[in-house]
Amino acid sequence: MKIFVTTGTTDFTELVDAVLTLCDKYEVIVQTPTAYKNTANCRFFDFVKNIADYYKWADIIITHAGAGSVYKLLELEKKILVVPNLTRKDKHQAQLAAYVRDSNYGGVCFDLNTLESELNACQSSLYDTYKNEPFSGIEDIMNHFELKYT
Repeated sequence: MKIFVTTGTTDFTELVDAVLTLCDKYEVIVQTPTAYKNTANCRFFDFVKNIADYYKWADIIITHAGAGSVYKLLELEKKILVVPNLTRKDKHQAQLAAYVRDSNYGGVCFDLNTLESELNACQSSLYDTYKNEPFSGIEDIMNHFELKYT
C-alpha cells in the first residue's frame, strides 16, 4: 500500500512520529515542515508545487484535519484518513474530523496509538462521495450591493 501523509504548513510531529512506525510495512511519503531523515520506505519533504501528483500516487492519504487539505481531497474523491491535531487550542480540527466520520466521507483517527488499525479499517471501508455544493448566493449579494449603492 502506498501512503501519502500531509501535515500542511504546521508542525504535527505527533502524527509524523506515529507514521514512522508504518514505514517498515508500507511505502510512505510525508509532507511536513519539520525535517526528518529519509529511509528506504519513507521519504519526507516540506513543500512542493505539484502535490496533486502525490495525491494521485497514493492509495490512502493520511491528512491533518485542516479544512483546505480535507476538502480538496474529498473533492478529488481520494480515500482519506483524517487525523486531527488535538494539541491545538482551537478545536476546529476535531470538529472537521467528526464531520468526515459522521458523514462517512473517510476514516478518522483520534488516537495515534490506533493509527495502524484505523489505516487498515480505512483501506477496507467504502465511503460516501462528497458532493461540493457551489456557493449560490453570489447573485443575491450582488443584487443587494447594486440596490444599496446605486
